[in-house]
Amino acid sequence: MFSQKMTGTPNNLTQSDFKRLGKQSEGYSGSDIQNVVTEASLLPLRNITKAKLFKQTPDGIVPATSSDSNAVSCTFDQVDPNQLTCPPVTMADFE
Repeated sequence: MFSQKMTGTPNNLTQSDFKRLGKQSEGYSGSDIQNVVTEASLLPLRNITKAKLFKQTPDGIVPATSSDSNAVSCTFDQVDPNQLTCPPVTMADFE
């Protein structure tokens, strides 16, 4: 069901990840799963608003870590919104 609820949401989840989420959510209703998916989908966006480092990628500007050699120190409101790209949802966003 997680796979179905994530349709259209950029993510890098594997079939194994979806199976793990399914096992962890036994007894959840469809509405519960939708709430979990919605919350996880918002985390990358929240991380953008909190980020202090950004980097340019082929897809646009994304949050960076201090280990990224091409990271630039700035805040989210200093980044051109037309170039800002939200990272895909990852398994970490569900944990």
